[in-house]
Amino acid sequence: MKTLIRAKKLEELYDAIMNRKNLHLEAPLGYGASFLLSRLEERLVNRRICFRYAITNSQKFSSFKIVFFAELEKQAQKRPNLSFQLSRFYQETAYVTMQNFADFHQCLKLLADHLQQVGLDFLFIFEHLEDWNLDLQEKGMLEAFSHLAEARNIQVLLNSDASLIIPSRLKLEKHALGKASAEDIWQNPSAFEHELYEFSQGNLQLLNALLAKKQEKAAEAIVNLLKEVHPLFKLFQHRFTALQWKLLQAIAIEERVEQPHAFAFLVKYNLGAASSIERALQNLLSTKLIQRDEQAYFVHDQLFLRWLQWLAKQ
Repeated sequence: MKTLIRAKKLEELYDAIMNRKNLHLEAPLGYGASFLLSRLEERLVNRRICFRYAITNSQKFSSFKIVFFAELEKQAQKRPNLSFQLSRFYQETAYVTMQNFADFHQCLKLLADHLQQVGLDFLFIFEHLEDWNLDLQEKGMLEAFSHLAEARNIQVLLNSDASLIIPSRLKLEKHALGKASAEDIWQNPSAFEHELYEFSQGNLQLLNALLAKKQEKAAEAIVNLLKEVHPLFKLFQHRFTALQWKLLQAIAIEERVEQPHAFAFLVKYNLGAASSIERALQNLLSTKLIQRDEQAYFVHDQLFLRWLQWLAKQ
């Protein structure tokens, strides 16, 4: 398996940054966005000071505040001008007493003002925002990033999947990262590799997990992985009503469902009345196990999708 550079997309992002654009990199988890952003950071050495954030399962503001300012301080250690302005910012804002996202929203404008006094260009990279679990949209956090995006020497790059709604105020240039082809991953993919690719649908995390099984047959690697995750995934069933679980499995079997209220879909999977389905659908959406793009509903995680399909056949 070769290193997936995505040279064309890398150049697109690099050129956009050098043209002082603020960006939204839309990419499902597992498509290689983190690796691509690391390569972009390397390209921007001596051109942008990058602050990079990938916060997972951090629901408390106190944790977010520590991580956010620790990244600023790490970069300031090597740059006296930045360190001086960051110290001034701490003196002028109630950093210590900052308790919530509303406080943070106010302080970002002051931070941007101070960063504009530094003779450097900055790029804030916020990675996999849909997995931060910080209620970003409800708290207006995404709008708060506009204080950074509007500064003359600061740019922002937001990375998320298609589920995140980006406020128009941010004025981000959208770049979508599509799934890699089998030929992108292997020079001359074998039948074994094609089978693994078909199962993973280009999800590099899942593909690596399958390859780690070191099986001679693709089917054996797939079944071994599904059996491995079965005890953990089975626990999800207890979180849902029988109808919600049936709907989740039905969406997984179909892979993409454009009209979950359609009579044919309801009858095919014995799901009952459309009014009941709407409540079940909203519950599943709130858990983020399923998502919706402009065309259809689908199971968000590729491995969980394949496990649901496998479970339905048992």
